[in-house]
Amino acid sequence: MIEPAWFNGDVAISDIVMLSSINIVRNISNAAFPLYCSTNEKKDISDMLLKSIDNIDYSIYNYDKKYCISDISKLEANILYERSLIPKKIAHNKHVHLCITDGDKSSILINGKDHISIRMQDSGAHLFSLYGMAENIERSLESDVEFAFNKEFGYLTSSVKNTGCAITAMSMLSIPILSFFNTSYLENFYKECSSLGFIVLNDKSEKANSSDNLIYIKNKYSFGISEADILDGLVYLVNSIVDNERKCRKRYIEEYRSLIEDKVFRSYNLLKSARIITYKEVKNSLSWLRAGVFYNLIKIDIYTINKMFVFLKNAHLHAISGYDLDDYNELRAHYARKFLG
Repeated sequence: MIEPAWFNGDVAISDIVMLSSINIVRNISNAAFPLYCSTNEKKDISDMLLKSIDNIDYSIYNYDKKYCISDISKLEANILYERSLIPKKIAHNKHVHLCITDGDKSSILINGKDHISIRMQDSGAHLFSLYGMAENIERSLESDVEFAFNKEFGYLTSSVKNTGCAITAMSMLSIPILSFFNTSYLENFYKECSSLGFIVLNDKSEKANSSDNLIYIKNKYSFGISEADILDGLVYLVNSIVDNERKCRKRYIEEYRSLIEDKVFRSYNLLKSARIITYKEVKNSLSWLRAGVFYNLIKIDIYTINKMFVFLKNAHLHAISGYDLDDYNELRAHYARKFLG
């Protein structure tokens, strides 16, 4: 199974910022949104866009993996979902397609909720770079097709909140020290995010609370705001929470060394010794392992932590083991021990 390129991590920051992504949504001019398209219309749109994708300069990206969603197995669909390449609820229509580059860094979804969704993702917080690459792909496609655009409302999408510049920017962060020692800061930070037009979610796509050590920050809407404003806002918020997590790590290791070391080593030994473990326990433990890497307490690299974060999910466990189970907790523990040697 091919590993996502972001596993290798941006060493300077990936102990906190795990992954960032940019998603650009577009629709074809004078065509109904996919939900209202006839089968023939969807076919014409998918044929046109697949041809345009084939015309993209390989020096930008080579979309060497192409899937028709109706042709893939439930397991393959679940793996793509666990890698955030398709939404959980997606029409299994023969004219819904997904094109991916090697390493999953870039993907294009055709005839999902909108005609086209261009996604870029990578480790760290290089949001402007990711947007630049996504914009290059969009411009390449726009040389072949015309996108629906209104001078007053901007790019037209199936969701009102995506209308306008029609981009979603997101960063995923691991903040074990802040969520354990400084929940009051996080409560104020989440309020600031909201006031700036951003939302903070936990890994269940629910509104995050101050005790969540894994969070996702993303813009709530893209209408009435520019791409640069969205990116500037998210970069500011990411830098702010990264700076505070680092300050807390340096401060609290002096006051609570035994407590922090206990959390790190308990997490490491749970993953290394458990015979039954839930994915929730895995996520929480891996967050503390990231702090352990920062403190040089454990001999493990970010690559292994990232790999465990994805490959210990149910569909990935099914794929690498060949077992289709109702409960993966025992198998998850087996592979956690295997990854840690």
